[in-house]
Amino acid sequence: PEAFGELVGAIADYKIEIVKRAYDAARPEVFMFHDDWGTSVSTFFAPDTWRELFKPHVKRICDAILDRGMASASGKLRANATTSTPCGRSTPRSPS
Repeated sequence: PEAFGELVGAIADYKIEIVKRAYDAARPEVFMFHDDWGTSVSTFFAPDTWRELFKPHVKRICDAILDRGMASASGKLRANATTSTPCGRSTPRSPS
């Protein structure tokens, strides 16, 4: 689990770098990212496992988007989300 958590963190770091570069290059108003968390029947991971291994990194990606004033179009994570939005907030902050 520890090595897998490191992998998920590295993937999140890569996505955050993409967010930064896209913002610097084009200043988009909305940034959309996608991950597949399950099938039409069930999630790939139990909700508790998702919240432990993935949610902190998804939040880091969302924060990178929202902190730059962009809206996040990441969709709902349904069974895995513990808040009304996967990012934990739905409105962007003004970029500094």
